[in-house]
Amino acid sequence: MRILVIFGLLFVFSKAEARIAGGNETSITEYPYAAALLTNADGRPTFEQACGGTIITPNAILSASSCFFSGQTVHQAASWRARVGSTHSNTGGLTYMVRAITVHSNFVPGQVDYNVAVLRTTFDIAMRPGVAGARIAGAGYAFNDTAVVTAIGWGDSSVSIWLMPSVYTNEHL
Repeated sequence: MRILVIFGLLFVFSKAEARIAGGNETSITEYPYAAALLTNADGRPTFEQACGGTIITPNAILSASSCFFSGQTVHQAASWRARVGSTHSNTGGLTYMVRAITVHSNFVPGQVDYNVAVLRTTFDIAMRPGVAGARIAGAGYAFNDTAVVTAIGWGDSSVSIWLMPSVYTNEHL
């Protein structure tokens, strides 16, 4: 079972091969905009958590383009689901089907530039306690160089655990 983890020194939307480790266990109620992105792409027999995303509207989730590629081929939207409202990536909350994946037009698999994508859910995400859209800073937002940044995601709360990540944690960067 995976639980939401806030972590440090790793990219928020990392692929399954680069698991989150470290940080502090937390709850979805502290970060209700987090979505666990589940897939059965690449021949998986069941839907498994592979990436994370951020709810930005009732039917849009922001993520990384690199999550949705096998080699140079983008996955079909039908091979993805979004679990929201749960501290655990494989239980609880509500799971929504994905109807569209839009990757940045300049993204090149294997590169880090333009690594952003938007997923559209088939139905609107029901906003409720534990499920909310993120507040996104505008272009004029002034970010202080000493400001604390918190990264979130699903993974292990201990670096010494090498099982499938399951803890929702946080860490201030």
